[in-house]
Amino acid sequence: SLFDIYNIVTGEADKEHDKENRPKKKISKNQLKREARHKALYESFENRFNAFYLQQYDDERWTKLYDAIKQPARHCAMINKYTDQTNISEMLESRFGLERLTYLDVPCYSFPNRFPQPKGDSKNIFDFYLLDAASVLATQALDLKPDDTVLDTCAAPGGKSLAILQRLSAKGHLTANEPSFDRRRRLNRVISDYIPLQLRSRINVVREYPKENYLYDKVLVDVPCSAERHLLASETEFEHWNENRSKKLAKKQFIILCDAVKSLKVNGLLVYITCSISQFENDDLTERFLRESWVPLELIQKEWPVGEKTKFGWIVLPDRNDGWGPMYFSIMKRIGAWNDGIKTLRGRGKEQ
Repeated sequence: SLFDIYNIVTGEADKEHDKENRPKKKISKNQLKREARHKALYESFENRFNAFYLQQYDDERWTKLYDAIKQPARHCAMINKYTDQTNISEMLESRFGLERLTYLDVPCYSFPNRFPQPKGDSKNIFDFYLLDAASVLATQALDLKPDDTVLDTCAAPGGKSLAILQRLSAKGHLTANEPSFDRRRRLNRVISDYIPLQLRSRINVVREYPKENYLYDKVLVDVPCSAERHLLASETEFEHWNENRSKKLAKKQFIILCDAVKSLKVNGLLVYITCSISQFENDDLTERFLRESWVPLELIQKEWPVGEKTKFGWIVLPDRNDGWGPMYFSIMKRIGAWNDGIKTLRGRGKEQ
């Protein structure tokens, strides 16, 4: 075959022969001990991890969900409206056979295999961004208007900020908050890669956002969370997991929510997001926030094309949604100035 001829001419065949006949290195005793320790640690973690989530999901559902979150995360290609879009959608559909995700309000395409990396157009603005389709859906819950002023907390690496910007006009404004220096630098890189220079003046990337009252029409609170899918994909991350981790994170998430909601305008929407499957960080936290927030809030509940309804929000889980997720979000509307110390749960919320 041409492949064999190529190998002979280039010497690749000799290299492969040498590789096959090369004596295998012996594994040292120390390496064997490390591998045995790693295996024992993982087995212990897996037993505790399963026991923890079996308290939240029934056996059948947890078996399927656990298998799903151990698979590599799935991504779609979100088309950047700021790039030269001449025939880009047609090219993606015809050349790569991609499928448009019609339930998303910005152009996104799914693909079964590896997809080429994004590249710059004539002005060096990248043409698409790879992210989980459930992330785009969560930003859709903000019900963005072109001229909205928006806050995105804990915004790095920048996919959700970019999804927000796809829906804003030149009069809209985004404040993207990221406390971590390294992650903020990555966020700035995404902004510079995807947004033309003349439009970047309407985007503020900040370490701390102004915690003043009535600043934003919409607030996206995307908090640090258990991120179980990422946890299971890491070689070492699981060593830091314990049964109290989710509850500790929920306390931090509550503080972030309390800070962010103050800056929301009356009648503005706040969308709370996690990529966790833990009820402590999802519905339980939404319920507590509705009850204890010093800002009067109304829960907004809607039906979405993918995912499933929870008591206080919506969740997309990969075992039932073509591998997308996990992604939980709840929607809350500010309906007044202050709660005046009254802490009451405002029902199950408004159905839409």
